[in-house]
Parts: sequence; structure tokens; C-alpha cells
Amino acid sequence: MAEDNRYTKYEPFFGSWYITRQIGKGATGCVYEIEKEDFGEKYKAALKAISIPDGPEEIQSVLASGVSREDLVDYYGDLVGKLVSEIKFLAKLKGNSYIVSYEDHMIIPHEDDPGMDILIKTELLTPLIDYSIEHPLSESDVLDLGIDITRALDFCSRYGIIHRDIKPENIFMSPGGDYKLGDFGVAKVLEESRRSLSRKGTYTYMSPEVFYGNKYDASVDLYSLGLVMYKYLNYGRNPFMPAYPAKVSLDDMENSFTERMTGKPLPEPAEGSPELKRIILRACEYEPGNRYQSAGEMLADLEALRYREAGRGTEAGRSGAKAGKRGAAAAVRNGSANSRRNGAADPDHAGRNAGDATDTTAPLNIKKRHIAIFIAAILVAFGVGVYATIPKEVTDITGIDSEVRLYYDETFTPEYQLEPEGWFDDEPIEFDSSDDKVFTVNTEGELTAVSIGEADLTMTTKGYTEVSHIEVEPKVTSITGIDKAYDLQTGATAELEPVLAPEEFAGEPVTYTAKDSSVASVAEDGTVTALKAGTTTLTIAAGGTSIQAEVTVTDPPPPPVTYNNSGSSSKKSSKSSSKSGSSGGSGSKGYFSNEDDEHF
Repeated sequence: MAEDNRYTKYEPFFGSWYITRQIGKGATGCVYEIEKEDFGEKYKAALKAISIPDGPEEIQSVLASGVSREDLVDYYGDLVGKLVSEIKFLAKLKGNSYIVSYEDHMIIPHEDDPGMDILIKTELLTPLIDYSIEHPLSESDVLDLGIDITRALDFCSRYGIIHRDIKPENIFMSPGGDYKLGDFGVAKVLEESRRSLSRKGTYTYMSPEVFYGNKYDASVDLYSLGLVMYKYLNYGRNPFMPAYPAKVSLDDMENSFTERMTGKPLPEPAEGSPELKRIILRACEYEPGNRYQSAGEMLADLEALRYREAGRGTEAGRSGAKAGKRGAAAAVRNGSANSRRNGAADPDHAGRNAGDATDTTAPLNIKKRHIAIFIAAILVAFGVGVYATIPKEVTDITGIDSEVRLYYDETFTPEYQLEPEGWFDDEPIEFDSSDDKVFTVNTEGELTAVSIGEADLTMTTKGYTEVSHIEVEPKVTSITGIDKAYDLQTGATAELEPVLAPEEFAGEPVTYTAKDSSVASVAEDGTVTALKAGTTTLTIAAGGTSIQAEVTVTDPPPPPVTYNNSGSSSKKSSKSSSKSGSSGGSGSKGYFSNEDDEHF
């Protein structure tokens, strides 16, 4: 429990959770089982604890790489910033049936070094690597594994997420016997930062292009998944390793990796149907262009194979095996070394028992009681067969493209259809906008574009999630006919006459606003009224596009000053008259002329 003490100082986590035991430790942190009690009931979850830096040795490695002590705070600050971004991705993936569910997190700065502790709470699951040691996977199990994880990767692709670290340690089993993909983002950021200090690490499931540092895409995850499936159909051995039961040496493991990296075609795994082997080998093609180009493409082949097997009557046995997996997974998760004693822990045995229920070979001339049993068995078999044909989950939501463009202020309601068609027509769908400032969506799925930008629409039903990227673009692309600046005197008005393009949206309503309406106001029809001296900015908007114009208001010049000479002395009047007469002019030089200076 020495490791536990490192984090127990933060208890209770999230207000009510306490560490009960350490259940795992990897290169990027420790995993603990945590528990809380509420009204006499105990609840369990998992806590991944990551320390940055991992210890004094890591700090020394960072310093040795050229980072100064003064820059350590910034170095680890940048690293934590990346981790926070990855945690945001975890929150986006929450709720998918085939991805380990993120529930909460804490980031706690260290008191004695520039780093911090990151605590991530997730659902408590059984690691595949632990389960498979005591319960070797059957071919049906491997097929289930491939289907569930490609579903997870297909969901990730909608967010542009590449996991890049698919391996048994990052695959988990749920209490229901489903496989889930975990350890996103955070672990990869840490591994990349620490790998830059040392090239040590496992490359067992790494694709060639990632190893060589070449450009790569989402097919690297399918490559790694293919190798995981290969391993479980090849007595736990990777391609090019000695055939079971021959001994395996360290040199054999290194040779296996070298052969893969040189592009040598992979031999078939020892077990599995020809169809399943074909799918795995295609996923593991050396050249990315020869692999499956998307998780959805690989998933389609795996599901087609599963349906063909169901048609051959293996569904009942698979259901029994899955029930056995649930019991076995729970036993492994609870640390039981005797998980097989109850029988349910043996998936193959459970599957055989379920399959035996369909045996209808009893003779027709047996006693009535046996006949009744015989008929009941037929009905059970028929029921199992019917049940096998009933879809258990939504496989797709159609009616909306993965990329949708809307005009500003436009509303849009696609005709949603849940697949398989006809089975889930009344199933409710939850709709969510990733940014309500770009578009809103109501409970009926009606979208309203409210500003120019991009955001995601997420639709969820029965554990299935569909994501569509929504781009809102303006109707009006340009506004002309407006001057950049207007000079008005107090009390004056000006008429704004904007011209909108393209022509199809020329009739869009125009809105006018003044930044400082005490300087100048603008009416709904575009009439600008100057109110007082000053400067303000007008905004003219229509169809998602806007332009601005500056209005400068000045006071008018003072009225002309006139002088009435009738009240002046006769001497001054004569003098003025004589001057006027001598000038030969009209007697008026205009206001404030030189001659007029004598009036003062």
C-alpha cells in the first residue's frame, strides 16, 4: 500500500471516494479501485493517478535534454495544458457503449516541484490482459472483440481521434461481457513526452509508419487491432514467432518485430475461420493503402461474418459463452484465483451447455412426459432461433450526412431513421449541440443556425452515437452601397441604402445598430440622425454578414455676425462712408474685412 499513500492525502476523492486497493501500474501511472458508501450501498469505480513529473529521475532526464531549471515550470505547464485538452476529448467520448466511460477528474499542483497530480475517475472494468491469462479467448470471443473495438474506433473517427495505442492492456471487459477501448489521450501525451527522452517502450502492436515516423492516418489503429486479434488466435504469439508449443526466446521476439517492419507478409494465425483470417490479414497489411480505410469498413466485414455464423446456428452457444464471460470477468476483477469453480467462468463450457439445449433427437415413441420435454425443447430451440434474428441494438442513424451545411438563420430537421429499420422506430433520440452559439437543437431534432461557425451535432440512442459536423455559412456574402465614413452636422440625416449579394438573398432583412446612439441614431429603415458632436460606428448586418461605417457629427458653424451702423456717431458714419466712397467699391467688403476692423 506504499503507492496508495502517495495519493491518499487527497481523500476523499471527488467528495466521497476512498482507495481500497491498487489494481494496476503502468508506464504512465497507477490504477486504483476506489469505493464510496451511500445509504448502506457500496459503489466502486477506477481511479487512474498520474504524477507529473513521475519522479526526480524524470526531472534529471528533462534537464539533461537541454531544458534549464528556470524553464521547468513552463515545460511542465505546457505538458499539463496538452493533458487538459486530451481530457476534454475523454468527456466527448463519454456514454459510448464500447469506450471506457470517463466520469470526473482532478488536477492538483505539487507543493515541492513544478509538476502536478492528475486523477481521472472512470468506470471499473476488467483488463483484457488479466482476463485472457486465465480464460483463453475462443474464435467467437476474438470476433466479438474485433466488432466491439471497431465500433469504438468508428465512433472516434467522427471526432478525428486516432488512438494510436491499441493493445490488450488498453482493452477492458464490461460487466455485460462487452469489450471496451480505454486509455485515450492522456497516456499517449505522457508516453510521447517521455519517449522523447528515451526511445524505450513496447512496439509490439505498432504500425510501420508510426515506428518510422512517417505520415499516418486512422488505419494505424486498425493495424494494431488486427495484431491483437492475431495474437489471440495464435496461442498468444505475434507473427513470425515460433509455432506453439515451441519455446520463445528474446531473440525470437526481436526477430518478430524486425520481420514486420521490413514488410514481410504475415503468415496466417494458427486458429480461426478462413473469413476471419482474411479480415485480420487485411487489417495488418504493411502498405496503408492495402488495409481497411476506415473502421466502418472493417466493422461491416466483421458483422457480416457474425451474421453468417448466427445463420449457422451458433448464436445460442455465443449467448451462453457471453454469459460465462460476464461471470469470469467479475471473478478476475475481484481478484479470485478460483473463478472456474462455479462453471460459469468457463465460456466454452457455458456455450456448450447452451447449445445442448437445442438437442431434439429423442425418439418419438417415448413416454408422454418425455414427449412433453421433447416438444418443450423444440419450442426453446425455436425461441432461441427467433431471438437470434432479433436485432439487439441500433447499428446506425440515417437521414443526416456526416457533414451538413446550413445557412445563417436557417432551420433544418432531417428525417431520422434508426437501423435496423422497423425495429427501433419509437426509440427516443437525444440531441446535443457542441456549441449553442453556432446552432441550437431542440428535443425533436430541429436545428436552428444562429451564427456563422462550425460545431458538432451528437445523436444518441440505445448506446449508439452518431456525430454530424454542422457548418453554418452566411446567406449574404457581401454588402455594398455603404460609405466607409459619413460626416454630418447636428440635426442632419442620411439615408443608408445597402445592396445585398448574391441576388437570391437581396431581400434579406437588414439590421442597423449604432455603437453610441447618443451621437447618432439609426432607424429600422436605415435613416441616420445626427444628435450631438462626436464619433460613432454603425453596423449594417444581413444574412450573417455585416459591415461597418463611421459617422462623425459636428456642430454647425455659428450664424453670421452683422453690425447695424445706424446708432453710430455721425463722425464715424461719415468716416466710414468716405472710406467706402473712396474705395470705389460697393460699400461692402464682407464680414470681418479689414475695413470692418475699424468698427471695434
